[in-house]
Amino acid sequence: LFATRHVEQWVESGRNSVVLIFDEDRIAHASRIACAVGGACGIAMIFNSPIGGLLYMFEEITSVSWPWELTFHAFVATTFCTMLSYGMLYFCNKSIREFVIFAWERRIDSWGWIDVPWFVLLAASLGVVTSVHTRGCIWMANFRKRRCFTGTCARVIETVIYSGLCASVTMLVSTLATCDTGHPGLNPWVQLNCKKGEYNPVATLLVNTSHSAVKLLFETRNDVADFGPSATALSFVVYFLLNVGLSGLPVPGGAFTATMLLGAMLGRCAGCLIASQAPEEFQTAHPGIYSVVGCAAMLCGFKQMTATVVLICVQCVNNLDVAPVVMLSVSVSMAVNHCMNKHGHDEQQIRNKRLPFLEPDVPDHLLGLCAADLCETTVSLQRSDSFQAVQRALITKASHFPVLCGESCVGIVGREVLQAAVATRSISFHEALAMPGEASEREAPALPICRFMDATPFTLQGSMPVERLWKLFSRGGETAVCVVSDQGSLIGVISRAGLLNVSYRTG
Repeated sequence: LFATRHVEQWVESGRNSVVLIFDEDRIAHASRIACAVGGACGIAMIFNSPIGGLLYMFEEITSVSWPWELTFHAFVATTFCTMLSYGMLYFCNKSIREFVIFAWERRIDSWGWIDVPWFVLLAASLGVVTSVHTRGCIWMANFRKRRCFTGTCARVIETVIYSGLCASVTMLVSTLATCDTGHPGLNPWVQLNCKKGEYNPVATLLVNTSHSAVKLLFETRNDVADFGPSATALSFVVYFLLNVGLSGLPVPGGAFTATMLLGAMLGRCAGCLIASQAPEEFQTAHPGIYSVVGCAAMLCGFKQMTATVVLICVQCVNNLDVAPVVMLSVSVSMAVNHCMNKHGHDEQQIRNKRLPFLEPDVPDHLLGLCAADLCETTVSLQRSDSFQAVQRALITKASHFPVLCGESCVGIVGREVLQAAVATRSISFHEALAMPGEASEREAPALPICRFMDATPFTLQGSMPVERLWKLFSRGGETAVCVVSDQGSLIGVISRAGLLNVSYRTG
């Protein structure tokens, strides 16, 4: 809405007739910037990390689609959003510490070179686990889309039933867990069915919010025996299955923090096993450090991000000393994950839903083709064409129409622009018919397409390799190009929508 006045113009389309034309490319560009800024602000609020929000959106969008002005817009927006959040919490007598994972006191977390092989082994294992988790979430979402009911009431009922299942399974598994001593009556340690002075480790991980559970798993000042191998392993299996089963439901599942919690559980489990089984000379790190390493390894594989994951995990523990091992775990996990999954969870969802997003590089099944092979069936128009010819062109499914002068392509016009011109001309002409002495409908004047077409279209040779023309769309932001022969005659049109259909058809 704010950008509308900057992307519209009135164009005369004939006698006593004007057309309100929207610049679709500019409004799409403004919409992408607004969405990116909003996403950066959201991440900044969740994790109290303005730079983390900016970096997250940069990795999500990638440098191919990141406009140069977006960095400053996102930086200013996350800054003001953070200050506004602090101000609102101040007036409500609340603190940001109540809502985020981060440790506020300076931590001194020790690790040594002897722990590095364990970190590498843990990261490689989680690279496999996060690949299985991603595939499970995608499979479940596709299964629900194919097999389950699509009606609103049915989806609501399904969501309520699954919520009850999650609550029932969580409570059942928690009651079967063994109680541990310590942390009497302290929040967020959950007592549940345990005696006074004891706590239930499984309930503490599953019943609490994911933020609280992650914070407890990261902690290095508690007892090494807290959250032992059996409790964390059981919690991991239950949470893993329930989280995969959540995919496809019409509710915000919170996959980001859920993946952090899964990695933290498995990392803590590995740390406790090493602390209890390995000789002392082969270990120095607290299980909480393994939890941080596991969290980063799991999250980076699910999102296929690197720098953002390192920044958020290091900020969570407020200690730059763990940055090297976190970066090492991310590198190892990503290497393993790339061998199993070509795309991350978000990218695969884009492909499954056939969203209008072009990959930066040409899909493998299109290599070797040229521009003429990708041309779409379309209808060409003249610079000034009859009203009936334009209406016949709009009956087709083409998104763009080349405009000719003889046999030479002199412009291109989009479907939305042409529809707006036809609608306006129809109203004007029928108003004229109602006036005495005017011509009949058979004498409708031609539509001057040259007044509102794009008179400077990209024109490509039909022999141009697909590797070169692909960059015009994925990196240059073009929506349609005209393809001509060596003699200059029109062969056809290649549009962004057409490329998307071709890439998804057999990709």
